[in-house]
Amino acid sequence: MFACSSTTRQRNAPMAFQHLIFDVADEIATITLNRPEARNALSEPMRSELDTVLAELKREGGRSIKAAIVTGAGRAFCAGGDVKAMQSRQKGAEFNRRRMREGHNRFYDLMNLEMPVIAAVNGAAAGAGCNLALACDFILATPRSIFMQAFGRIGLVPDWSGVVLLPRI
Repeated sequence: MFACSSTTRQRNAPMAFQHLIFDVADEIATITLNRPEARNALSEPMRSELDTVLAELKREGGRSIKAAIVTGAGRAFCAGGDVKAMQSRQKGAEFNRRRMREGHNRFYDLMNLEMPVIAAVNGAAAGAGCNLALACDFILATPRSIFMQAFGRIGLVPDWSGVVLLPRI
């Protein structure tokens, strides 16, 4: 296991995450979205944890970590944004602009890591979850995997770089 904070990194201790599992073995990092009860919907805490992991991968890329795998726990890869939480927290335009900017930065960091990143998809990859898979260098999908951009159905604009990534498949 790998442990880190914003300033230090220690080996052989688990990272303290609530919504992600981050493990490094044989120079390969595995990032597991771990909210199976919500089909791994991207909550604010999960996005923050993902930012911490991406910072670690950026620091260690090409050194102690040579590749990364992103996957989801349970029956879904990622259901996208946590729509229930979004509906309950109408926080205004500035909050939404900041959230979109952070999402763009997160994907920029993911797509520019100095290592190959593989999305291991089993089940649904919807909305931002589909875009998360598209941002990886490779996608390995089981026959039961589905990919969908459902933003229009729920009145949202595609985020997490989907309008840029989807046409480049």
